[in-house]
Amino acid sequence: MTKRKSNQPPKPRKYVSLLKEQGYTVSEINDCIQAMMAMDMKELIAVEKDAEATILEKTVARAMIKSLESGSLQSVKALLNRVYGTPRQIIDQNFSGTLKINVRFNDDTAPEQ
Repeated sequence: MTKRKSNQPPKPRKYVSLLKEQGYTVSEINDCIQAMMAMDMKELIAVEKDAEATILEKTVARAMIKSLESGSLQSVKALLNRVYGTPRQIIDQNFSGTLKINVRFNDDTAPEQ
């Protein structure tokens, strides 16, 4: 999980583009998130404090810790959606009423009213 080029200092950029430039693939990012989802709180805190941890590991650990401490699972939900995709949402589009549709055609040959 600790994959980074030592000759390049981290630069603030968008999350995924920074990781791609450091040599990460999307599947490696997803693998890291999945592995960290299985960690307990002590392990997450250890990753967050580890000076050798990558920016990916620290960012994921910090987001998960903050979510758990605040009682909001927004970050965990975002990480799960990142790895597994957004769950399917079913929308009920049944209409049980009357619907009046007026159609007007612009016909140049019709007499003007």
